Amino acid sequence: MDLNPYSVSARNRPLRVVFLMSEKGDKDNQIDSLVDYCLYVWGGRLNPIIITDGKDIAGDWWDFLQKYDPDVVLTFVDLTEKLIRKIDHFICPMFIQKLDGRDDGRYVVKHECVGFQMLPNDAYLHWGRRYELVVFEDTSKDKEINRFLSRNFGVYNNLAHTEDALSQVTKKYPCKVDSEETLANVLQQLSKRENFHTYPMEYLGKWTPMPDVQHEDRTDCFAVIVGDSIQDFAHYWNRQLAVTDYKRTSFNQLWLSKKVAKNPKLQEALKALIDKEANWDGHSNTVRFESLSLKQVELEKIAKELIGLHAHLVCEAMDKPRMPFFNDFREFQEGDSSFALEKTQQFSLNGQKDIFTITPPQNIKGYHQDDWVVDLKIGYQPQNYGNNVINCEQWWKIPRHLGVVSRMFNNRSARVTKSRFPACLCSKNGCTIQLELPKEYWLFSNLICDEKHYSYGDLRKDLKNKNDYGVETSQQGRNLRGLFGLFNDNFSEAENILSEPFWVDVLNKFCKE
Repeated sequence: MDLNPYSVSARNRPLRVVFLMSEKGDKDNQIDSLVDYCLYVWGGRLNPIIITDGKDIAGDWWDFLQKYDPDVVLTFVDLTEKLIRKIDHFICPMFIQKLDGRDDGRYVVKHECVGFQMLPNDAYLHWGRRYELVVFEDTSKDKEINRFLSRNFGVYNNLAHTEDALSQVTKKYPCKVDSEETLANVLQQLSKRENFHTYPMEYLGKWTPMPDVQHEDRTDCFAVIVGDSIQDFAHYWNRQLAVTDYKRTSFNQLWLSKKVAKNPKLQEALKALIDKEANWDGHSNTVRFESLSLKQVELEKIAKELIGLHAHLVCEAMDKPRMPFFNDFREFQEGDSSFALEKTQQFSLNGQKDIFTITPPQNIKGYHQDDWVVDLKIGYQPQNYGNNVINCEQWWKIPRHLGVVSRMFNNRSARVTKSRFPACLCSKNGCTIQLELPKEYWLFSNLICDEKHYSYGDLRKDLKNKNDYGVETSQQGRNLRGLFGLFNDNFSEAENILSEPFWVDVLNKFCKE
């Protein structure tokens, strides 16, 4: 009997990366390395920071990590075996990698100048007179100035292909900074209300489909985060994800070190910039000053020096960062993002195995590879399965296990998202996918034997095999302890696994038979 073909939906998106940082160690080199990386990759502005001590990830941070659902976990911190296994089991990323230091103290994070290669293709920078790309030339030797510019706006360094890519952008606003005085002049120019600019760091967040968040009044206004700790910067950096979807492409916040905030040569220019942004992009003429390292009195004193006469001021010295509260999100849901780069591509999968080609994102080109992901939704026809799938969702839900999903894609780097849809890594010139639907025998063999495939440098590669599942012979029922016996009578472990949608569907199917 010929079965109806499987329908396959595919959608491109940026690689979702999360950075694990510690409050100990060289915080400035960690932050500078993160900023450099994120400036040059598609969607980099929305790659968040998670704080950890290397032994565990605290409750709010862990919840945030699970909801963000990263494809790659990059860590500046040495992780314990227990934490690595926890991330593997509950997040199932393609890679978990430790970043190594360089001679200059920076960390090695791979990028291929993706940001530069996007610019010439981008229609956003060619619409009338409204937008100009601000290109900073920072020649100052002052580290405070360097970090203020790079962390807030983004500074293109003299890397390969920089000049070629920027030369093709028709609307640029060049800004040269070599001292505190020239920085003050530049900020005054950017504060003029007739100017419409976009900054390099803003730009990398555009067309990035991400789940929207629950509305909070505090995210409607412009924010200034003051402080020198990792917690301060993590709160500043992650706040962009806490902003409502349509505002994520705006300039919503400013980070200030204590030294910059108290610098009398910069205060008037900062005041002008903050005053402009308070009345911009629906910020309701309100400015929030926030800090995790300063006391309330000190924060209020700084804020009063930097706030204009007409803006409403709110100051809050917080004891912990605020996490984004994501709404329920699934890949492919209708209207999942107003900034989705590509429409969903449709294919038919004839039989158990097939090969098809995914069209690469149009706004990305040039000298980069392995920097975008395709999510797949594999549907099936209920009539192929009789009455066994009544009231079940009519698309494949895959267990979160790298061995299963990598075998589906012929050992290509892949993972299963939190929605239980398969996703695989793709390269610059399109992506020819060999997709094979899992057969029952190798699906269960992968789960029982815990067969997984890790890339070179993955922290999971050197871990000793530790099966999450087990089997035993019943010997005519004498050793048969029931289903929970497979989990060493650990009810919570059984619940974590059996509550996954895949196993719910399997158990429902068995019950109906």
